[in-house]
Amino acid sequence: PFVVPVNCNLKRITGYANPTSSATSWIVDIYKNGVSAATLSVNGPAHKAISTALAVAFSSGDEVRIRVTTIVGGNIDTPSVDIYFVES
Repeated sequence: PFVVPVNCNLKRITGYANPTSSATSWIVDIYKNGVSAATLSVNGPAHKAISTALAVAFSSGDEVRIRVTTIVGGNIDTPSVDIYFVES
């Protein structure tokens, strides 16, 4: 987990995996203090997605976790997730 050091807003999630992945889709879940706060669906064959229409508020001390879930149709080869915060 990551502990947020300042009040901020989650603004963007990006998800990427090797295009040779056999999964047809997968979901990135961002958790805030153990509760799902945002999700991103990533689909093949490109296995690349960006969510930029986010404004999820986080407070100093909140715990952030990133999970890859709901994998459909095979395996994900080398998944990568980036999350971007802006201080509020």
